Amino acid sequence: MAKDEFYVARTNDGIYIRVHGLGNMHNAVTLNAFAEKMMEEGYTHFALDLEPCRGVDSTFMGTLLGISSRAKETAADGDGNLVLINVGDRCRQQLSSIGLDAFLTFRETPAEPPKVDLKRLNGREVSPKERLQLILKAHRDLVAVDKRNESKFGPFLRSILKDI
Repeated sequence: MAKDEFYVARTNDGIYIRVHGLGNMHNAVTLNAFAEKMMEEGYTHFALDLEPCRGVDSTFMGTLLGISSRAKETAADGDGNLVLINVGDRCRQQLSSIGLDAFLTFRETPAEPPKVDLKRLNGREVSPKERLQLILKAHRDLVAVDKRNESKFGPFLRSILKDI
């Protein structure tokens, strides 16, 4: 398997996504578009396997936060979720460093991938403006859930707003 890509499957319980390589601002658009499509089809339960993931950047983390929030809002019973499984120490530290451990669900026990065929999730071309809009939303979401993130991302957000 190549690096920096996603493998996905629909299961009886929801959507399984395995992150290979890095979760970053370049592939967050692909993950976000896939999650949106799955929610439009009625799926509101997501398991994100970070076992083969080497690290995540702030855009990717903000995208996870957005997917988690939309899954809850989209579910008819408010029961939608995004559960992070097989989270290694590095990814956990990165997520915790901006307070996401208080907002995202971590499964503490190791989990095996489902016994289904995983398919490589193909990305699509996105315009620089579309990528910037996702980056902006992801960072706004991070600041909204923890005001301490303003000092980390405020100058970056202001810079992006100038570019848009």
